[in-house]
Amino acid sequence: MKPNTLKRIDNTIGRMMLVLLRPVVFCIDKFCSRRVFPDQPKKISFLKILGGGSLLIAYPAILSIRKQFPQARLILVCAKEVAVYAELTDLFDEIVPINTGSISAIAQSSLRAIQACFASDFFVNYELHSKLSAIFAALTCSTERFGLYQDWNRWQERYINHPVFYNSATPIYVGYEQIARKTGATPVEWSAACRHFQSHLGFQRAASASASDKSTLIGVAAFCSALYKERQFSNEEFAQILDRHSPESGAEVMILGGRADLEPATALAGVIESQLPLLSVKNMAGKTSLRDVVHLFERFTFLLSIDSGLNHIARLLQIPTITYWGPSDPQSRLKEINPAYESVFYQKISCAPCVHLIDLPPCAGNNVCMKQFVQPRLAEISNDGWEI
Repeated sequence: MKPNTLKRIDNTIGRMMLVLLRPVVFCIDKFCSRRVFPDQPKKISFLKILGGGSLLIAYPAILSIRKQFPQARLILVCAKEVAVYAELTDLFDEIVPINTGSISAIAQSSLRAIQACFASDFFVNYELHSKLSAIFAALTCSTERFGLYQDWNRWQERYINHPVFYNSATPIYVGYEQIARKTGATPVEWSAACRHFQSHLGFQRAASASASDKSTLIGVAAFCSALYKERQFSNEEFAQILDRHSPESGAEVMILGGRADLEPATALAGVIESQLPLLSVKNMAGKTSLRDVVHLFERFTFLLSIDSGLNHIARLLQIPTITYWGPSDPQSRLKEINPAYESVFYQKISCAPCVHLIDLPPCAGNNVCMKQFVQPRLAEISNDGWEI
C-alpha cells in the first residue's frame, strides 16, 4: 500500500485502538514490570517500519547498544524495503518483516512480529509518528519500552514506560542517542561508526576514484522512497544540476536505484543523454543489490544525490557526496557534515522543511524548495506567501 494509505490506516485504526487498549496496557505494565532495571538484557527489539535512510541515521545509536550489550539478541521489526538497509548494518541477529501490502497482511505479519519480540528486555520504538507502533510496543509485553514523544503525540508517552522528549528543532539523531543513553549505552562517535560500517562491509576506496577528469565516474541517486517524493527533482531539473557538477566531457554517469526505480531511471537516462550528450550514461537501477551498490561506491569520484537512503550509505562510507535538500532539513538529519568530502545544498524557504513535520506537504507536490535550485525566482514567490 502507498504511504498515505498507511498513514490513514494508522490514524483511523490506531486512534480507536489507543482508547480501547489503554486498560490492557495498564495491566501489562502492572504485571510485566520489573523492580530492577536490567543491566544485562538478553533480548532487545527495535521497531522501524518505514525509512531505510532513517535507520542508517540511527546506526551510531544502535551500534552503541550493540557494543554495550554484546550478549543480547537484537531483533528489528521493519517493512521489507527497510530490511535491505538493515542487512547492510550487520547489527541485528534477526530481522522480522512487516507486510504492508494489505490490512490483513499487516495484521498477520504483526502477530508474527509480536511473537518474535515478546517479553523483550528492551523495546525501542523509532516510529515517532505512528499510533499503531506504540500499541505494538505495548503488546510485546516488553518490560522496558523506549521511544520519542512530543506534545502532539502524547500517545507515545502513555504507551512506553521510558519516554524521551524530542524537540523538532533538535536533530533526530540526538533523540536516538538519548534513547541509547537511557538503556545504559554510551553513544559512539560518528567517525567510529563510519569505521565500523566500512570494516564489516570490507569497503576500500579505489585509487582510481580520485583520478583525473578523464576517468571521472559520477554516481547518481536521484530517487527516494515513496514516503515523500517531494524530495526529488524532475528529470530535466536533475540534468541541469548534473551539468553544474560534471566535467565538460569524458565522464561516465551511473544511475542507481531499486527495481521500483527502473522506469523513472530509464526516463532520466534519456533526458541526460539528450541534454548532456558528452556524458556516458549507464543505468544500473534494478540491476544490483544494495550490497553490490556499496562496492560500486568504491569506484565513484563522487555521488550526486538528493535526500535518499543511498546518500546515508555514502556518508557512512565517507565518499565524496554532493546532495540537494528541499522539504527536509539536512541539519536535522546529518550528523557531523564534513566539508572535506561533503557538499550540502539547502536553502530554507517559508514552507520548508515540511517532511517529518506534517503528513501532506503544503505545495501539494509542486516542490518549490527543490525547483528553486534551477529556478531561483520561485523561492522569492514562496516567501511572499505561496502565490503560485
